[in-house]
Parts: sequence; structure tokens; C-alpha cells
Amino acid sequence: MPVYLHIANLIISKKAVQEKYIGGLEKFREDYKIKTSEINQEDGQLFSLGQMNADEFEIEKLITNGLSFNEELQRSDDFTIVYRYGDIYWQVD
Repeated sequence: MPVYLHIANLIISKKAVQEKYIGGLEKFREDYKIKTSEINQEDGQLFSLGQMNADEFEIEKLITNGLSFNEELQRSDDFTIVYRYGDIYWQVD
């Protein structure tokens, strides 16, 4: 099943979550209420967190829990932000 785009989406590789996020996949699912949320979701390879605006994402919480983000470059190799009617903030594998 694919993830569906909302207005602003933070897309995270499940592999990055499994390898880096403190508590792994299950803790991430719990923290972001993946199983009960109508907006936050997952498919076989990705997690998608939805918001109305990109500045509403809690990037600090992701960093605190082990994911990487370069504040100077405003870039991460673990996740990106995608606008439904625009483009992605930065390229990721």
C-alpha cells in the first residue's frame, strides 16, 4: 500500500528509523501514532508524517531520537519534506 500525500509531508526511510531511531520501528510507530492516525502512515519502505505547513514538523524530536539533520545545510540523508503542490526540499536516496 502506498503512502498518500497531504499538504506537507515528512517522508522518512524505514531503514533509517530501524537503524537509527531510539527504540526502532515500534517506538517510532508509537511516538507518531502510525496505527491510529489518519494522517501519519507507512508503507513497505517509508513513513509519512503529514502537516498543513512544513514548519510544523518536529525536526528536533527526530534529531533527539537519532535521525540525522544538518541544520546549516537544512538537509538530511534520513528524511525529506515534500509539498503536495510543489517539490521536495532536498534529494534523498
